[in-house]
Amino acid sequence: MLGAFDTKPSSGKIILMGWKKKIIFYPSGGKNFVHVKDVAKGIILSLSKEKYGANYLIVNENLSYVDFFRKLNNITNQRPLMLKIPKKILIGIGYLGDVLRFCKIKTSISSTNMKILCIDNFYTNKKSISELELEYTPVEDAIKDAIIYFTDKYTVKNI
Repeated sequence: MLGAFDTKPSSGKIILMGWKKKIIFYPSGGKNFVHVKDVAKGIILSLSKEKYGANYLIVNENLSYVDFFRKLNNITNQRPLMLKIPKKILIGIGYLGDVLRFCKIKTSISSTNMKILCIDNFYTNKKSISELELEYTPVEDAIKDAIIYFTDKYTVKNI
């Protein structure tokens, strides 16, 4: 989920990883991106339907990481060097993270997380469109909303 008010940030970290960077390292996989406003609308619509017990995936656009960063670069008018991290190196870094965790050193790096970055986590929104009549916002708008929020939240030197 991307958009404004990502205070932690959580999913918005991917924007901060690529925004205002001269070099962007990206993994081979991909994921689904959706505007947070669409998720909220989808929840409300699902509660208003008489189809109790139905499940919906509130998802929008399936993008490889390189395609996501290309969109981000286009929106922010930046031209960084884009370098793909080979899968073997990424998973090796993940195992290093496992060792750090074993030594009680806090890190978000793990072999599991690195393996996930190498696969395509893609989903379809056909059911939510047909049954909930949910109209999805372009991912570019979600990126723009997040950029505006982060610009207001952070000073340039903190990013």
